[in-house]
Amino acid sequence: MMAGTELVDMNNFAAKKTAMSGALGFGLLCSNTDQIRHVLLLENKSDVDYARIVLLSLSLFLQVVTMCLLTLLGASGKMNKKRKNKQDKLNNTAMVLSFLVTVLNLIASVFNGNVTALTKKDG
Repeated sequence: MMAGTELVDMNNFAAKKTAMSGALGFGLLCSNTDQIRHVLLLENKSDVDYARIVLLSLSLFLQVVTMCLLTLLGASGKMNKKRKNKQDKLNNTAMVLSFLVTVLNLIASVFNGNVTALTKKDG
């Protein structure tokens, strides 16, 4: 082993990575909840506002499912080949769901803002 290098405990690293992912996921969950609350409190809702509610609600649902999957992944014990295959499938599913959450939030953010000012006709 070279001088000045340390061995990295991958289990500890993975646990910290999963914890940080959960913290970021929780922040996004709170942000989406606040955005839904804001849209629901609008008196005059447009079709775009209803689309935002649907997109953000779907995103919230997928975030909760992803957090449950990450909890299952984090609670794994000793690995054997069969369990590793199952963990790989769960990990891949969580990754796809995270991507979908990102896309939904990106689309919802496009609809953010004062839509009535954009659609109001002059005169």
